[in-house]
Amino acid sequence: MWDLIQSVYSSVMGWIRPMWRSVAVFALVATLGLLSMGFLGLGLYYPAAPVLLLKFPPLKAWHGDWVWPTIIMVGMFFSVGFLLAGRINLLLESREVSPWVRRTVYALILWSWNLSVWFLVLAGHFRK
Repeated sequence: MWDLIQSVYSSVMGWIRPMWRSVAVFALVATLGLLSMGFLGLGLYYPAAPVLLLKFPPLKAWHGDWVWPTIIMVGMFFSVGFLLAGRINLLLESREVSPWVRRTVYALILWSWNLSVWFLVLAGHFRK
């Protein structure tokens, strides 16, 4: 049993250690998503709004008990994007892609993840 625990620990640490910055930001943003009481999620709405407004009503039109918990949840789930972006950054780094391209891809992944999280959450509330 102890060997299994050590094996799993080694695997997880082997995956996490090379992208420790992304893991640290993931933990920080997940915590801030909850502790900010929705301000992080609200701030994340605006970069995604130009695309979201093509399918969903504007933020001011949202009503009900679901709005505030949803905004808090989006702020917390957004943090997973840092793990995805960190992993893809490692892949690009191993292929010797320039830092500027990697940073651009990192930012695009975060924006795409933000848009995806908002879209999935809102699709559940605004079904037609």
